Amino acid sequence: MSFAAAAEQPLFAMDTGTRDATHQTAEAQVALAKEIGFAGIAPTYSTPENYNGQK
Repeated sequence: MSFAAAAEQPLFAMDTGTRDATHQTAEAQVALAKEIGFAGIAPTYSTPENYNGQK
């Protein structure tokens, strides 16, 4: 893959790198990722409740 082609691919932050005391919700994590230049987050789902947006 060329550098130009790679530069066209969106970058996503892993949600374990965006979750902290200030950014607990998916919405807050996405806002943080976009603020620092990522296209979004790649979430990790450990339980069906997490997948459905419940904690």
